[in-house]
Amino acid sequence: MGERPESVHNVGAPGLDAIRRTQLMSKPELEQDLGIDLEQPLVLLTYHPVTRESEDPTEAMAEVLAAIDAFPQLNLLITYPNADAGGRKLIRQIEAYVADRSERVTVVPNLGRRRYYSVLPHVDLVLGNSSSGIIEVPYFSRPTVNVGRRQAGRLRADSVVDCGENREQIVHAIKRALSEDFLSSLKQMKHPYGEGETATRIVDILRKLPDNIPIKNGFYDLPHSIR
Repeated sequence: MGERPESVHNVGAPGLDAIRRTQLMSKPELEQDLGIDLEQPLVLLTYHPVTRESEDPTEAMAEVLAAIDAFPQLNLLITYPNADAGGRKLIRQIEAYVADRSERVTVVPNLGRRRYYSVLPHVDLVLGNSSSGIIEVPYFSRPTVNVGRRQAGRLRADSVVDCGENREQIVHAIKRALSEDFLSSLKQMKHPYGEGETATRIVDILRKLPDNIPIKNGFYDLPHSIR
């Protein structure tokens, strides 16, 4: 972006600060509120339309749901997609899927911030293509299976398993994310987006800035050898 490297600071994601400030709900409170048993294996699914691609989002969602059916021992908590084009088609698809599987699938249109943060420590896996699976979920050392290219280019924690939008790849990614070896590896994981101290880091950096910073700053171009 033309900024000099010495003036760029990686301070983390402010969203993690919000997690630290949130009073999370207790497990009994969550179970009563959502009507689910958090002692049972649980997958949280959120899949959004990918607006920069021409494919019908329901095709990819069908692959995701088919992959989940390969794990009948897992309960499923689904949240609605966002309001982007194609979202309503996904909602109808979700409702049709749940109709035949109500004994192990729960749908909540929008968990809201507090309920969402509160349920994350209790899920066995987060599945889908939401940015939250990349940024917030690793804060709780929970595995994420990230489907497709919607989050391409973002920094990833070691807890994120990427896969394509076909059921075989998704099934393989879920098996890997739930394996004992993979889960054990997350105990020592370092989160690239920080630990919820972003605001403090920003303030510390601003306090140390000199008083004579030029208002106009030239464009810093990358050396030719690394373009």
